[in-house]
Amino acid sequence: MNNHKELIYNFSDNTKNVSFLTIMGLLLLIIVFFIPLLNRIFIFLGKIIALFLLGTALYLNLKGTNYTTKNLKNLFVDPSMSSIRNNMLFSYLLTFSLFALIVVCTLFDFNLLIYSRISSIVVVDNISVVISILLRF
Repeated sequence: MNNHKELIYNFSDNTKNVSFLTIMGLLLLIIVFFIPLLNRIFIFLGKIIALFLLGTALYLNLKGTNYTTKNLKNLFVDPSMSSIRNNMLFSYLLTFSLFALIVVCTLFDFNLLIYSRISSIVVVDNISVVISILLRF
């Protein structure tokens, strides 16, 4: 029984670390995505650091949840462990949500980069057409 308490204590401590990393990553993403800053290097580094924090939280959460789930015997059988079982299931849901957030942020940033390059090509093409029309007169 003492081993169960130690596992639950370690899982709880791991959850605190995961929550802190997730909050820091989300705050940094909000700052980088929604506050227009002039320095593109800061924006790029902010996105990389935020995705690194979220990726670290994802790894720690998955590792801690898997370890606790494997070492707690009768987790899915014993009715007295229903609250711990629910915490494990929500921890897996958090892992999936973090993974989805990382994928969406990465794809959004990649698509935005492609769109900005295409739109700048279109703008340059339109400017050259306007200049060529003006030079004819």
